[in-house]
Amino acid sequence: MPLPELPPLPALTALTALTRAEGEFVDRFLEVVDLLGRINPARATDAYGALRATRALASKGLPHCGTPSP
Repeated sequence: MPLPELPPLPALTALTALTRAEGEFVDRFLEVVDLLGRINPARATDAYGALRATRALASKGLPHCGTPSP
């Protein structure tokens, strides 16, 4: 059974660039997702690689948790 024909995509207009904060957020998010993927035992080829990824993720810390900044 053939797949149905998809409608054409709309013409792309000029996209606004991300702000510096948005770009940094996306970079950090992708970094965390990468580390979580390395921790995944179904994907890991050895325990040491998963351990290193876990330690790297833990070292990132959560700056917005814990004691508030002065």
